[in-house]
Order: sequence, then C-alpha cells, then structure tokens
Amino acid sequence: MKKVSAHNLLEVIIATVIFACAAVFMTVLWAQYHQAMTMNKNRMVAMSIARSEIESRINAGFTNLDPAQNSLITVGGFGQPAAVSNYTFQSRLRGRVVNTAFRATFTSQDLNTLVPPIPRLAHLKVVVQWNEKTGPPLSSFPAGTFGNMSVVYDANIFDGRQ
Repeated sequence: MKKVSAHNLLEVIIATVIFACAAVFMTVLWAQYHQAMTMNKNRMVAMSIARSEIESRINAGFTNLDPAQNSLITVGGFGQPAAVSNYTFQSRLRGRVVNTAFRATFTSQDLNTLVPPIPRLAHLKVVVQWNEKTGPPLSSFPAGTFGNMSVVYDANIFDGRQ
C-alpha cells in the first residue's frame, strides 16, 4: 500500500500568511502609484499653464511689458501689480469627474533697474497654484493663499530693438 502524504496545518497557515502579505503589499503599491499619477497630472497641467502664460508674454514682445511704451498695460508690466488668471481643469478620476482650479500669477521685472543694471533684459515669472487633497492643509499657509501646491516658471526676455 502507498503512503499518502498531505499538507499539515502549519504549512497551510504559513502559505496563507505569505499570500496575504503579498496581497497587502501589492494593494499599497497600487494606491501609491495612483496617488503619484494624480499628483503628476496636476503638476503637468500647472506647468502647461505657466508655459503658455510666459510664451504669450514673450510673443507679445518686450514693449508690451513696459507701460512707458504701451499705455494700455495695467497689470503684469514693469512696476505694476501682478496679472492673475484663473483656470479650471476637468478630469476623470476613478469614474467620476473632478474639477481642479488653478491660479496663475504673472510678474515681470525690468533688469535695467538693478544695480548694476542689465540693459534691455527683463525677468518674467509665473507662479501657478492649486489645491491638492494629498498636500499639506491649506490652513497651514498664510491667509489669502490660493492652493497648497505650486509651480514656478521663470524666463528672461531680451529687447531686440536697436
């Protein structure tokens, strides 16, 4: 007669614990991946907004930043209050629609006013802010802060006129 071998209870318990640990590890890994993808998506949108703000100012030209040369400029020019634009981005997250509000703040500085001056050069800066649920609480920021996450985009523009 053949001897029939079977698994004992200890082997079954050890195999179940190993399987449960692996399942928990994979679930945590998936959750962190999903959170990172969501945060990265908002950061990419913010960078795109900042880049388009900078590019629109560069395409308008150096003279459209200087109120002495263009009297129609009321915000965002040299020595003027920052230009603020609001955007809303709509995306799908786990089957539901999520709206994320972004605020872009544009400032410019004529580098000819520095000591020593750098003639015919201007510094452009866009700060895009938004609120992330996974970020630090908004109450921990100074009053008037729009969001708990931000992206800063800088560029310099040269006055090519002779």
